[in-house]
Amino acid sequence: MLLGNHTFSHSSPNTLGAAAYAADIERGERITRPLMKARGKKLRWFRHPYLETGSPRAVRDWINRWLADHGYRVAPVTIDAEDWEFAEPYDDAIAKHDVARQKRIRETYLAYTAMRIKWSQESAKILFGRDIAHVMLLHCTRLNADTLDALLKLLRAARLRPVTIDEAMRDRAYRTRDTYAEKDGVTWLERWAATLGKTLPSEGDEDPPAEIQAEYDRVDNDRVSPPNK
Repeated sequence: MLLGNHTFSHSSPNTLGAAAYAADIERGERITRPLMKARGKKLRWFRHPYLETGSPRAVRDWINRWLADHGYRVAPVTIDAEDWEFAEPYDDAIAKHDVARQKRIRETYLAYTAMRIKWSQESAKILFGRDIAHVMLLHCTRLNADTLDALLKLLRAARLRPVTIDEAMRDRAYRTRDTYAEKDGVTWLERWAATLGKTLPSEGDEDPPAEIQAEYDRVDNDRVSPPNK
């Protein structure tokens, strides 16, 4: 498997500051880098927790330089269905043997994911006038395991097929300038829109349903503002 670095403690650069954030990235590679090296591979990819890349711009730029100097390439995200927010209520429903609730959460999650895929594809066409290769954020959860076949059907229906991140990143869209340096973690489509001065569709750019958010808060009251990504 191709492994990447996601920091050690899953903290935000907005909280740690640039230098401490870089130290957390280094700590996050102590096991992963030797594992990759033992198999003749290099640790190259880094993904920011919460998709927060640093603010103000001086902090973001410092972190970007540090990542480049240490051989990392940022793994962007263009499709984000907030799967983490559905996953914990789903685990809770499994623990409580609530089959009806499990089914409801699965169906709500799949409907929301279909909406987010459609929004991402429409947004890409506004930005680039064409379809692009997307990078989808998915966590390793029981929910995604139990809905994997249905998720793949959604991707097929959208005329998407799984590829490696290296293949996806060959799309020239990923060479687009990104000047976004706000505290909120957002997808790269939103970053490019801010840089290019373009407006993305409001329809489909919605938070998970209120009942899912309420269930998440009952299970794990760790929400920050803005919500974690």
